[in-house]
Amino acid sequence: MKQLKSLIGVLLFLAVATFVVFQVLNFLSGNETATQKAVTKITNKVQKKDISIVAVGDSLTEGIGDGTSTGGYVSRIADLYATDKKINDITTANYGISGNTSTQILKRIQTKTDIQDSLKDADVIVLTFGGNDLMKVIKSQLLKVTEDSFAKPEAAYKQRVETIFSETRKLNKQAPIYVYGIYNPFYLYFSDVPEMQTVVDSWNDATKSVVDEQNKAHFIPINDLLSKGNQVESTENEDTSSTSSHQKAEIVNDLLFEEDSFHPNEEGYDIMAKALYENMQKTKTEWLP
Repeated sequence: MKQLKSLIGVLLFLAVATFVVFQVLNFLSGNETATQKAVTKITNKVQKKDISIVAVGDSLTEGIGDGTSTGGYVSRIADLYATDKKINDITTANYGISGNTSTQILKRIQTKTDIQDSLKDADVIVLTFGGNDLMKVIKSQLLKVTEDSFAKPEAAYKQRVETIFSETRKLNKQAPIYVYGIYNPFYLYFSDVPEMQTVVDSWNDATKSVVDEQNKAHFIPINDLLSKGNQVESTENEDTSSTSSHQKAEIVNDLLFEEDSFHPNEEGYDIMAKALYENMQKTKTEWLP
């Protein structure tokens, strides 16, 4: 009988010990799981990313007319994204050269190794071209300019735009490409010559038609943003020696550089940067997953 009680005592002891060990292990296992969850939670936080924006183009990319001498829309788009919580560091490369036509821009993409290397590593690509192509036709035709004068040059221009895209995509197949349209700097000054705006619209349509055929490519129209300025009217005496109070109103495009009335000024580049920013925000998953 005594042996039976001893056996029962041993069994009870083992049962209690097993229960205690099980509970301890279960507790430790629960803590480990909690720790793992905590680690997973930290790991799953949004990882900041370094972003590279590469801009290639003409004077609009170089930033001619920008009184701050900081690089037009290129530096401004970097400033707009400086506080983005998903971006660790944002760098820009500006390959804009004033006066470049689409032919010259294409050649630089095809031959300049620094541009090619930058394009290969770009997260975002921005292009400006077309304005100098249009001005070249105007200068060559002088007073003989008609809408028909631009038909063949526009067709050739469209082919170059297609080639610019194909050459750029050889270097970088993933980065979204944003292309600015052109604007009519003469809109306010020659409002009685509507043919000029018709030509600008036609060339923008040609560019957009190419852009729309591309993968991850976006056209940014700026004609309506810049051509009409802020519609500020200034007045000046028609004859300073006259006592007459008669004055004439002069329409000034206050979004253009005063010295040439052609390129954007600081406010004009602010507007360009904002337009790019809004387009990049709409397509953010293409460059900032």
